[in-house]
Amino acid sequence: MDNFAITLSGYPAAKGYIIVYAARNGGTKDMERAIQSIKNIYKFMKRDMSRITIVRGGFREYNTVDSWLLFENAEPPTPTPTVDKKFVIPNIVKKSGARRKR
Repeated sequence: MDNFAITLSGYPAAKGYIIVYAARNGGTKDMERAIQSIKNIYKFMKRDMSRITIVRGGFREYNTVDSWLLFENAEPPTPTPTVDKKFVIPNIVKKSGARRKR
């Protein structure tokens, strides 16, 4: 993400386009965490988020982030998920019923 931000800053007329894909075994929570992480990185780096579009791309076998530079009049790329949503295994956090002894 750092190299992408640096490259984008070198082209003032360009816009950044980021497509985030969640892993098949992670569900949408992983995708939302990745998007929030990207936003936090750019905020920490004091980069201008108004030139960047982040898109939820669906699901792939593994977590993936595609980044694109779009120049004037360029069409944004279309997300290309490779895993159908019906085959996604959601992130389930099990709460333990056991209590710790003191």
